[in-house]
Amino acid sequence: MLDLAVLSSPEDVFARIQRHDRLDELMKRFLKDIIDKAGGLTMPVAVFMSATSRARALHEAIVREIASSNPQAVFTLIRQFAGTLAVFAYTSDHLD
Repeated sequence: MLDLAVLSSPEDVFARIQRHDRLDELMKRFLKDIIDKAGGLTMPVAVFMSATSRARALHEAIVREIASSNPQAVFTLIRQFAGTLAVFAYTSDHLD
């Protein structure tokens, strides 16, 4: 079950979904590990880098549309975001 009690207000939710620099630092470390593991810039690394860029853009669009109270756009963007996460999973599983 999803516990929504931790979300005290719409403002609290909006503050939680904002992009933080911590995510950028994690992605940089993860990308460095992938490049090291792959031995340089390979096709899977390029796909991962593209998916990372797409995920950031989709996240920012989702936050913007939530702020604009546009649920139709939010659901569409979340669907695309989920597809992008599938690219991450596939790429990491097939990196070798």
